[in-house]
Amino acid sequence: MANEMKFKRYEVKFKINRSQYEKIQDELREHMTPDKHGRSTIFSLYFDTPDYRLIRRSMEHPDYKEKLRLRSYGLVSPEQPVFLELKKKYDKVVYKRRIEMTEPEAVEFCRRASGEQYTAWNHRVNSEEDLYEEAGGQDEVGRSEIRQESYSDRQIKKEIRYALQFYPSLKPRMLLSYEREAWYEKGNHDFRITFDQNLLWRETDLDLHTGVFGKHIIPEDEIIMEVKTGMGIPLWLTQILTREKIYKTSFSKYATAYRQKVVAEMAEKAFEATVEQILEEQTTSLSNAAASVRDVAASKQNATVPGKNVPSPSRNALLSFKENRKTREKNHRKRNHLIGGRKYA
Repeated sequence: MANEMKFKRYEVKFKINRSQYEKIQDELREHMTPDKHGRSTIFSLYFDTPDYRLIRRSMEHPDYKEKLRLRSYGLVSPEQPVFLELKKKYDKVVYKRRIEMTEPEAVEFCRRASGEQYTAWNHRVNSEEDLYEEAGGQDEVGRSEIRQESYSDRQIKKEIRYALQFYPSLKPRMLLSYEREAWYEKGNHDFRITFDQNLLWRETDLDLHTGVFGKHIIPEDEIIMEVKTGMGIPLWLTQILTREKIYKTSFSKYATAYRQKVVAEMAEKAFEATVEQILEEQTTSLSNAAASVRDVAASKQNATVPGKNVPSPSRNALLSFKENRKTREKNHRKRNHLIGGRKYA
């Protein structure tokens, strides 16, 4: 693992498949040397605001953007080193500042700088006095070691502290993990190529010691190849990329994971809205059906039944009916008489 704490370089990313990866590997050994740590699992704990201001700003592709993360190479114990990193990008050039400390020390540093409580981290927090005790208690030699160590990282800590204070409620929001295979050019460690696969993200268990799990950022058969250089890309690598039809792409692990998070939340909200609409429609339909049943029942109850519920005719109506009947019978007899008299007289 390199001990450099400051980086300035260009980063070019490519998305490749398994077949392309194997072909590149065959030729890579002629020009590059594998990292001494071999393939390692990297954990990156990203800090952001409640509304994810940093990553949303980064996705707008501004001239300047920055990210704050805590990184480890493999699962760590409270005594193992991690790196608190401030990664900046301006005019396509990447600037990285990082300080080495333990995870509990990182928790305390961030807490003191921002005033926030990081309940997602479960390690014991070491205060500055704890560090003095570990370095020799009240002994001036021990205090001098702490002061000297802080002095060497003073500028980096200042930049990180400013970021923690500038962005409101900056806390760990998302953890990314992936398997990385790194290569260095022979005789030039400034030129590196990394291959990242099995990219995962999660929003729970936000620490560097719980385990490897989460949702896939890209399909399992895809690999992210990243070229890191302070100068240009050598001719031999350009020839490989051209022959295999491998083209550079704009890709951010954190941005892709955040995009998946947003899509999942939108899908969940849309599903909930659809379910609510369906339930509302069913409730309305049931209410209408119940009303129809009540109307039918009321109609049957009010229907006319012979001998029952027949309204009684009034006295005047009965007299009028009888008189009309007598008049019709009288006229009928008179008509028959007249007709019969003319016909048979």
